[in-house]
Amino acid sequence: FAWFECALSFGAREVEPAMLTLSPTPYLSQRTRAYQRATVMLTDVFLAVGAHCCTCALPATLVILDAGLLLVDHVHFQYNGMLIGILLLSLSQIRAERPLCAAALYTLVLNMKHLFLFAAPLYFIYLLRRFVLRFPASTTYALAARRLLVIGSLVMAIFALSFGPFAYHKQLPQLLARLFPFGRGLTHAYWAPNTWALYTFTDKLAAAFGKAAGLGRVLALEGQAVGTGGLIGETPLQLLPQVSPAATAALVLLAQVPVLLSTWRTPRPQAFGAALAVVGLCAFLLGYHVHEKAVLPPLLILACVPPTHAEGARLHARLMTVLSAAAHVAQLPLVFGAAEYLASRAMVALYATALKPVLCHRLHAICGDDELRLRPFELGYVYGFLALELTCSVAHPLLVAPRLPFVPLMLTSVYCAVGIHYGAFLAYQLWAIEVEHTRDKKDL
Repeated sequence: FAWFECALSFGAREVEPAMLTLSPTPYLSQRTRAYQRATVMLTDVFLAVGAHCCTCALPATLVILDAGLLLVDHVHFQYNGMLIGILLLSLSQIRAERPLCAAALYTLVLNMKHLFLFAAPLYFIYLLRRFVLRFPASTTYALAARRLLVIGSLVMAIFALSFGPFAYHKQLPQLLARLFPFGRGLTHAYWAPNTWALYTFTDKLAAAFGKAAGLGRVLALEGQAVGTGGLIGETPLQLLPQVSPAATAALVLLAQVPVLLSTWRTPRPQAFGAALAVVGLCAFLLGYHVHEKAVLPPLLILACVPPTHAEGARLHARLMTVLSAAAHVAQLPLVFGAAEYLASRAMVALYATALKPVLCHRLHAICGDDELRLRPFELGYVYGFLALELTCSVAHPLLVAPRLPFVPLMLTSVYCAVGIHYGAFLAYQLWAIEVEHTRDKKDL
């Protein structure tokens, strides 16, 4: 990513040279803002190309105009669309049986943002089994070793280009400390809607009941409540056991094991997209100090996984309805200014409105009817976001805002976490269906 920023600096020098001057205070001007916003929009071409190459289940327009990406990239200002586009390009190369291109693109995006580390075990197993060992055909040890040397050299060359300058200037320890900031705590200042948000919420509920029952001294629950101050850092839990970075890493790998084992046994290109989304959701739900935007890559991967059979299409439509609602609402706390309030809510509502007819049209083409057939509890959950918004934006400011300022963030995180957990369950089902479907077709 430093090389990418270096390339942007050449244009910045022509637009506003002062923005390149190192300063302890932020530099901001209209030209600087316009230039940076323009670079985000221009680099979204990678997302457009990646979505097009993946033969999207949704129109590429809905992928590019994903409400979560608009909030994170174009309002909050980041380059996630470009990075997800490169990942989608890598996925398209897997499907096209171009393993070296897929490996190069994945290594590139991994070096640009370590958020995509979640896919490393899956890529490693798939490429080792499919490309190096040539499954399902037989191979010799000499040919396998030659292919391993080729792909290994390609990957290491990209890593060397990325880390080489830091190694030369003896900055690797500082770089690694910034890449893996374990001192920041299990959860972010705003809890990402994952397993640890529910875990922390459970701890707070248990502590509150303990205090209400007069057990504060017995359970050592004296003092200010932790985990809701909006600060970054280690925030010890009050009753439940602390969770270490090593424990979360082990849980992520454990959750990915069924996908990894199945991929090793029979690496199917057509099931790789669903597998990639599942391992991404596992990492989001169980990872250490995860940010809310980390749910967007698996969501957009799922948007680019096009089931071609009725069972998978129906499940995919339900999955996209629930998961996109939860993932998009989870990004709203990033845009907390009064000026952006209506625009941010409108983005999420308009995307949900546009998504339904697209899903119905695809169901009609595959299944012969255009009914989403959401389960009653799924429909109730989606409409529950209206109650959540009224509670956080109307009831809370009028009733308890001064005493409990963290309540809207906590409610948003917990409610979205429920939907994303359910979405991960459906994604696992979709992956299993895709594996069975490709097995039936002997698509190896």
